[in-house]
Amino acid sequence: MTRLDPLADAEPTDARSYRIGDVARYVGVSTHALRAWERRYGTVDPHRTPGGSRLYDAAQIDRLKTLKQLTDYGHSIGEVARLSLEELKRLLTSTLDLSQAK
Repeated sequence: MTRLDPLADAEPTDARSYRIGDVARYVGVSTHALRAWERRYGTVDPHRTPGGSRLYDAAQIDRLKTLKQLTDYGHSIGEVARLSLEELKRLLTSTLDLSQAK
């Protein structure tokens, strides 16, 4: 059975929630890493279904995607996890500017 990946060809929308597997593929980290980031660093607090499954909204996915980009550029998750989304975006812009200046 083929499962439709709601994030395969589109950006997340505010109109829906996304399951951890879809978010992990979109962000580019494993589901295990997402759970660890939540548990250890409090990166996001996803909504839960009555059965306990995680559901992420577009803002949480944006935050996770930005965190992943920063870790790809060498920032440790521990140093950036508690920053606000605005601070994360500023840091990402500075990091990209420095990277391109080299």
